[in-house]
Amino acid sequence: LAQQLDVTDEASRKILSTLLRDILPTTTDFEQIPLIMDLLSTAHPDPDDYNRLILEAISDIIQPVNVSDEDQNRALLEEQEEYVQGLFDQCDDLEAELKTLKKAKAGTAQQNEVKKKLMKLGKELDHFEDLEQQRLDALHSSWMKALHVTIVHLKKTPLSLRDAGLAELRPLVIKRAIKSHSGPEEDDIQIRKLAFKALGIYCLLDLETAKASVPLFQHGLTDSLDVQEVILPALIDL
Repeated sequence: LAQQLDVTDEASRKILSTLLRDILPTTTDFEQIPLIMDLLSTAHPDPDDYNRLILEAISDIIQPVNVSDEDQNRALLEEQEEYVQGLFDQCDDLEAELKTLKKAKAGTAQQNEVKKKLMKLGKELDHFEDLEQQRLDALHSSWMKALHVTIVHLKKTPLSLRDAGLAELRPLVIKRAIKSHSGPEEDDIQIRKLAFKALGIYCLLDLETAKASVPLFQHGLTDSLDVQEVILPALIDL
């Protein structure tokens, strides 16, 4: 539908822009990101205007709308962690109670009552574990999407880092992705690979930025082989 709209008409361009601007932060099909961005660039032929739109979309993908939302989410997460720890403590107490009952050769009814409580707590803990996994999956997807958008944008932009606000991408997305995903887990490695790929493309746009990024690349050479395979070609290109 977007490809069929007449982009020479201002009203059509606005419709196209609104449609694609809503789709870009929410799409789960990363292969469609280049097409979405190509269509957005058609709707926004002015490079500065298009650049502003993409930076806003990236910001929306990886962070809450405002600081108060971020603080509220952090507070809720801390409250949930405290509650879950309380559930684990209750499980420990019940398991100790069950051992005591077994040693005292207490009746089956008493032991079964404790077991029922343990099963109930176990189900509640499983629920919170599922919620936490969903949160982590959503966070991972957001970072992967933001980095894919960043890479496509850097590859195609006709603008320089000095006059387009593109410099924001290094602290906002690239460095933040590398530093906040430093673990050995596969999800973190995937994000670091994309982040270093984006950094390599980013550095090609500006020599001073490339020089300033050398320590970060050097640190990355101590990372996993998968990450090193991305960094070495980037250093060669520089």
